[in-house]
Amino acid sequence: MIELKSICFSYKDITALNNINLKIEKGESVALIGPNGCGKSTLLKLLSGIIFKSEGQYLFNGTLIDEKRMQDNIFSKTFHKNIGFLFQNPQLQLFCPTVYDEVSFGPYQMGFSKDEVQKRVFDCLNLLGIWDLRDRAPYNLSGGEMKKTALAAVLSVNPQVILLDEPMNGLDPKNKKFLRELLLRLSESGKTIICATHDFDYVKGLFYRAIVFSKEHTIIEDAPFESVVNNKALLERNNII
Repeated sequence: MIELKSICFSYKDITALNNINLKIEKGESVALIGPNGCGKSTLLKLLSGIIFKSEGQYLFNGTLIDEKRMQDNIFSKTFHKNIGFLFQNPQLQLFCPTVYDEVSFGPYQMGFSKDEVQKRVFDCLNLLGIWDLRDRAPYNLSGGEMKKTALAAVLSVNPQVILLDEPMNGLDPKNKKFLRELLLRLSESGKTIICATHDFDYVKGLFYRAIVFSKEHTIIEDAPFESVVNNKALLERNNII
């Protein structure tokens, strides 16, 4: 499904990704682990089509993803329907006057009928437990409510792939448990989940595979999640714990 070949990316003269080679199959649940600034967030942005590689190739379902390809509006719309991205800070992706409008925006952009949009919004609001917030302004919500609203907006287009950047950040234990259980359900339904995380305790049992980044912005380990998080020497050596 996803294949990266010798991917490099730099912000001006600052390297963020260095020679990344990676394959992720449909239905996998993958954790991205590494110290702050190692490139996890940059990789998620690249996978979502927000930024584009400086070198290398990014293939999604066998199709090369680059800036030129994404200028095709029909292709871009299909691509963004298939890949949803929950930012670390949900405020960055909330811009509509109400929670209902926020969750309906994506389906309307994808051309769904009014009835289909309404059904998707109702389903996602109920799935995230935020039906009672539907008429609230997103900027008046708590951090946890904002995160649930942003995730409902992501799920409303029913993407194949769900990208999450430190989704547990800022959540209380109750909401961390809720999010973990939701992600388990999505994984069991066949969604591909790729998640940058430091919160190992709350994601145990969710991920089979862990990709470990070093401070040099490259992959240094690709192994089962449990073996990685139990390898204290590896985590300490790379300033992860």
